[in-house]
Amino acid sequence: MSYCVNCGVKLAESEKICPLCETAVHNPRATGEEEAYAPYPPRVETQKINRSFIAVLGLLILLVPIVVTFVCDLLGDFRIDWSLYVTGGALTLYVFVFVPMFFRENLVYLFIAMDVIAVCLYLALIFRLTAGMRWYLITALPIAFATGTLVDCATLIFRIKRLRALPKYAILCYMLCVYFVVLEIILEFAFYGRILLQWCWYANAPLALLGVLLFIVNGKEGLVDELRRRLFT
Repeated sequence: MSYCVNCGVKLAESEKICPLCETAVHNPRATGEEEAYAPYPPRVETQKINRSFIAVLGLLILLVPIVVTFVCDLLGDFRIDWSLYVTGGALTLYVFVFVPMFFRENLVYLFIAMDVIAVCLYLALIFRLTAGMRWYLITALPIAFATGTLVDCATLIFRIKRLRALPKYAILCYMLCVYFVVLEIILEFAFYGRILLQWCWYANAPLALLGVLLFIVNGKEGLVDELRRRLFT
């Protein structure tokens, strides 16, 4: 039995190339006869993860802090109040992490929509228990939907295979510009009752310039190759 001089894996006498690192084998003792036995399995059997079981297990794990906080809350003043924050946070985490495991296909847009709805419901719970629903309806809810729309559109852009990477990032820059304008409109309307559009330009100016530069660089093939050569040496 011989070993690879590069990685040390066991080799059959008849092998000319290491099956692991593809290093050429030079064995002066080799007879040249083919052997049926090889010191490694012909293929590695891979097992699929039961994603549904993990999702159910995750629910059982999250039920532990939910039940504990409910019990502690009831033992304190025989009321259920602060434990609802823990319950809402745990359920929101479950939607983000474990609910997609029940689906065999990667329904990314559906998952984003479910995440946005979960966040909106959790924020509604928080505002219902604390400051009331007015600020939630005119501020938190629009911001959550605007953020979800941004993530959804960015996902759509980056899943388009015919677009190169640089144009995708350029489009993302302009999408962020729109997002910051919408964000300032929401906040100024909530706090001042009018729309001023002041601070968003400080964020949008460098983003717009960066988007233009990315489009310019993408249009010059030689420059793209030079940047790729310098970045990946």
